[in-house]
Amino acid sequence: MKNYWILLGVSLAGFFAQADCFLLEVEPHEHNIPHAPEAVVQPAQSDGWNYSAAAYLWMADLGGETVLGTDIDADFDDLLGDLQGAAVVTLGAHHDKWSFILDTIYLNAEDVHNRGVNPLVSVTDVQLSAWVVTPMVGYNIIRNDTLDLNLLAGIRYVYLDSEVNVRTPLQNRKQSSSGGAWNGIAGLEGQVDLSEHWSLPFHVDAGTGETDFTWQAYAGVGYALTEQFSLFGGYRYLALEFDDDDPNTGGDLFDDLTLSGGIVGVKYLF
Repeated sequence: MKNYWILLGVSLAGFFAQADCFLLEVEPHEHNIPHAPEAVVQPAQSDGWNYSAAAYLWMADLGGETVLGTDIDADFDDLLGDLQGAAVVTLGAHHDKWSFILDTIYLNAEDVHNRGVNPLVSVTDVQLSAWVVTPMVGYNIIRNDTLDLNLLAGIRYVYLDSEVNVRTPLQNRKQSSSGGAWNGIAGLEGQVDLSEHWSLPFHVDAGTGETDFTWQAYAGVGYALTEQFSLFGGYRYLALEFDDDDPNTGGDLFDDLTLSGGIVGVKYLF
């Protein structure tokens, strides 16, 4: 159930700020998603907010299952040819103990492989366009020389516009679905500082609402190059399970969808 994706995410902070995100510092710090380490944090802006920008690659697999029981799957080369668009954008802000995060994922792709349901029925040409937008608020509960830990609460909005072709000996029939779903989520995020340069960021959240269940996890390692620049890498997993009784949330076509894979990138703090 894996489609191999290369997602390019660019985290821009023009209107938002997040203090002490991802990098090892003299002072304690908060985090964004995905996390990256910092060296010594720069002086805060005069209004108490700091700004950051990060660029990273998410080498993710796209997995899933249709309501007919067929897997959404494609070889790496095939998926590259079918990929029509993909992006990840993360905005963050931090002031004192409070953190504000907006994580956005966009997908647009097609799986043209034939998936057999039984000897007479098969599914082919799965087209999927999706937005997953997750705004979150965090509050720091532990802050010391080794550990920084924050409580998270937020909302995950999922919008799907999808179509599948169901093939039988008598006909080919297209089924389509589009709509959005809101879910409340809660979780934890933080960072363990190993040394002046090395750190271990992490994030986990879960929730429910108009979909049956959604959860996300991230764990990584960061290395601070300078006060401004740091490298980070890790593994991120995002899962969505749909409500079969609600056709407006994708449940009439999909049982579940997942994104999972490695992340590597660089972050700049200013």
